[in-house]
Amino acid sequence: MVKITNINQLKDRDFSDCFISIGGIGQSSKEIYYYASSGMFNIWNSIDDSYEELTEQELTMHSIGIAIKNKRLYRYE
Repeated sequence: MVKITNINQLKDRDFSDCFISIGGIGQSSKEIYYYASSGMFNIWNSIDDSYEELTEQELTMHSIGIAIKNKRLYRYE
């Protein structure tokens, strides 16, 4: 697994299978798709089977952006 330290690491691939570490009590799994043509991130949240579509700016304010800032987002390799 690789720690994600910035949003550009999510842009490096079209698809990232990720999780947010929730301090030793668990994790929140996500599938993150980046579409360069539109600049949009599509996110599938496995915990509740929900789907979101966000711009880069929206992503920075989302739990994913907060997890990056707090060094808690990881990508499976």
